[in-house]
Formats: sequence, structure tokens, C-alpha cells
Amino acid sequence: MRRAEAAGYNHLVLSNEAIGGFDAVSYWRGGEPMPGSRAFRYEWQGTVWLFANQPDLDAFKASPQTYAPAFGGYCAYAMTKGIKADIQPYFFKIEGKKLYFFFSADARDEFASDPGAIGRARDHWSAIERLTY
Repeated sequence: MRRAEAAGYNHLVLSNEAIGGFDAVSYWRGGEPMPGSRAFRYEWQGTVWLFANQPDLDAFKASPQTYAPAFGGYCAYAMTKGIKADIQPYFFKIEGKKLYFFFSADARDEFASDPGAIGRARDHWSAIERLTY
């Protein structure tokens, strides 16, 4: 994990794409998230997003804020401590119309069991967004 420096969407180290190349829209359909394809690539806020198909790409383009993960796609549990941490695309939770990612199942479960977690993470993220290089 690394101490937060500035806001922005997480590019996972091995993929250089948001959510490690997974389709952000696919999380909202239930079931397993789908890997994206470079054939359905879109750049938004300086980040490359991949999608499994044209309808998902079109949905994201029409409303990216709806589908983009909370806290820039960094681990929501780590964000409760003011830390930007990478995630694993299979550890996620949708709550209150927001998509949250985590670095482990334990982090996801800890976050889910803490009623103040979202508020603390939001406070830290707000402070990180104000930082500049």
C-alpha cells in the first residue's frame, strides 16, 4: 500500500487500465464481472477503460459517473485509513448506487461490517482529491 498523494483513477500495475482491464458496466448486471477487450476501449479522465461489448461501452460513455468505481478504483477499506491501495477485480461490493473495490475478501468483509467505513473513506478521498503534485 502507498500513502495517498493525489486523486485519479487507479491503473493496476500489471494492466495499466482501470479495474485491471475489467468491464466497469458488467459489475452492475450481477454475476461475475467480465474482462474488457481492447476492441472496446475508451479513455476517460486520463484513464483507459475496457469493455466486453459495444453496449457496455456506450452505457459508460453516456454516464461514466454511474459506472466508475468509488474512490478512484482504489481499495475502499484502505481508503478508510487514507491509503491508496491496489485492488483485485473480483473483490467488490455495490452499495448505495456505488461500486467499491477491495484488495482482499477480508478487506471487503471488514468494510461491509463497519457502519462508518464509507464516511471515513469519503472524508479521506475528499482530502486526497484536493492534493496536487
